[in-house]
Amino acid sequence: MILVLISRPLALWKIVLAGAMALAYVFVMVVPFLRDYFQLDVPPIDAWIVIGIGTILAGVGVTLAPAIVSRLTRDE
Repeated sequence: MILVLISRPLALWKIVLAGAMALAYVFVMVVPFLRDYFQLDVPPIDAWIVIGIGTILAGVGVTLAPAIVSRLTRDE
């Protein structure tokens, strides 16, 4: 999310790059050899709900942060 936000203005190649990075992460987590090589652990099933909610909240926060900071500094 942060990569996409700081890459504005978005071009097709930037969107493809962000998507490729996300797919590479998923690939590393799915392939046991790569997961062991990078010493990554797959979280338990019940943790995925917390991870998903945290990811969504962080994305919203990162998206709204520039507008909030701009509003706060403009009023001073």
